[in-house]
Amino acid sequence: MLKKYNFYIHILIILVFSLGIRIFLLSKSGPKYDGDSGEYIEVIKNISNGYGFSRVDIADGQMKPYSNRPPLFFYTSSLLHKILNGKLENNIIILNFLSSILTLLLWLYITYLITENKKITIITGWLLSINPNLIYNSLTIMSDTFYLLTFSLFALFFILSIKKKNKYLFFISGISMGINVLTRTVLKAFWIFAIIFIVFILKDEIKKKIRYSLLFLAGHLLIILPYHIRNQLEFMSPSIDFHQGTNISCLILPLIDKTNYDSLIKEYPMTSKIIELSKHHEDGPPVITIKLILKLNDVELSRYLTLIALYTIKENPVQYLKIYIKNVINIITSSSSYLLSIDIFKNGFYDKQHKIFKEFISSKTKKDLKEILIILPNLFFRFINLIIFLYFICGIFLTYKNELNNKEITIFITILFLYTLSVSSLVVGYDRYRLPLEPLIIMYFIYKLFNTKFNFLNGNDTN
Repeated sequence: MLKKYNFYIHILIILVFSLGIRIFLLSKSGPKYDGDSGEYIEVIKNISNGYGFSRVDIADGQMKPYSNRPPLFFYTSSLLHKILNGKLENNIIILNFLSSILTLLLWLYITYLITENKKITIITGWLLSINPNLIYNSLTIMSDTFYLLTFSLFALFFILSIKKKNKYLFFISGISMGINVLTRTVLKAFWIFAIIFIVFILKDEIKKKIRYSLLFLAGHLLIILPYHIRNQLEFMSPSIDFHQGTNISCLILPLIDKTNYDSLIKEYPMTSKIIELSKHHEDGPPVITIKLILKLNDVELSRYLTLIALYTIKENPVQYLKIYIKNVINIITSSSSYLLSIDIFKNGFYDKQHKIFKEFISSKTKKDLKEILIILPNLFFRFINLIIFLYFICGIFLTYKNELNNKEITIFITILFLYTLSVSSLVVGYDRYRLPLEPLIIMYFIYKLFNTKFNFLNGNDTN
């Protein structure tokens, strides 16, 4: 009888341990502030104080409807803040902790759903519970952990839809994707790929597949359409994300000095001043400076930055491709969360590592042995992430070969992974942009280890 419940006892221990390690680190560091944390806090406070989804525009000092990011994380945080009272920052961390534990529980279920193997499920759970990327980001005043939860919900409901071929589940999966997009807009175009998958890859009668597609789309539109309408009424644009201009322009900054913008400036004279102000800013365009000097609101600035970014890419396709590929590699291997976790106990560790590593990869001069030794932790963690990723790829290929559980699920996960990585790599990437992919990487990494020639994980009982 006890053996029967071992699996569930393991899960409970994993969840308790995962929560415990977060509480321990929080007691050492307190809530961690990132570059955008102040913006999140300001908008959430405005909602809580009755000003609605709004923010003071620095260009004119007036309270205006907020446009940079979708609303779900802000309203969820505000609701929790009203329930718990206390300090807002602490309540956001509570939301992150709840989201983190629920995400872990979801992926334990998804892993068993796909592999039907309790050992793979348990080991995947343990690795996720100690994953620095998941742990550290749950300590930050950011939406990443909540976004991971909504991403995981969508993945679960779509996988269940594939397995059960149930029209109601396709409708719910559409709703769950809409919820995810209203948290962060990475998947805002994924509905196209989801419908292509349903129509051309899912095995079922064509009439049923059309019904599934329509129900999925209906569920998705039910959630996101009101926000599109709100933006059309407020900003004369149905866009769901007015921060995209700033995001995609970050990656083209190294190409600005090499690009002739005469034809763009002739059509859009304002871009000349924005380009000039953006030069020599490696970490992104100086948004606040541009808005103050040129008196632009967020929507106008996003539009101009998008035009500049697209024009730059068109004029420098090969150079941009090199930067993009470099960014993909950085997202896959980035060890920022590892270094930041160490920084909790050794103040200044991350900044020193980051500074030297940045010089190390950008400088063409001979590398100093002392500098190499200093950044060895960074290189080591990156190497570990690379090995895990390569095993993940092998695990994906192995599932196609073995036809694990359901080949349609593997195809869906492959599409979801490639789409998310491709879109996330359009902006300057850190490992927090790898966050929604971590559970997939870990799960298939463990699956591959279970199926190696020298299988040290798998015992006599795999179920």
